[in-house]
Amino acid sequence: RKSMVKLSSTATQLWLTETGWSFPQAASLPGANSAMAKCKNFSSEIAFRTYYQNFLKWNLTIGNERGPDHAFFFTLRDALNFGVGEHFGLIKDCASSSCKLQDVARVKGVEVTIV
Repeated sequence: RKSMVKLSSTATQLWLTETGWSFPQAASLPGANSAMAKCKNFSSEIAFRTYYQNFLKWNLTIGNERGPDHAFFFTLRDALNFGVGEHFGLIKDCASSSCKLQDVARVKGVEVTIV
């Protein structure tokens, strides 16, 4: 935002777009041998759920600084990007009507229905 002020003499809005987390692991994740690709929890349902819950709770501030004016979750449905599967959507595919987060989850051996 400080850089934006230097470039513009008018009030400028900051839009944060395409934020999200992949579950399951995106085929486009850089390097099969990278630490992210090797970590089974990095692209787990728990990581996806935690990211999305925190996104929904975020009041768009960054510490004491003014944060973005608008923030958008990346996509509604998983998609193919030039033939490569990406799983950033809240819904698995166009044939599905339920959110990935509404499925029944098993957390520490206890079955929980996510609403």
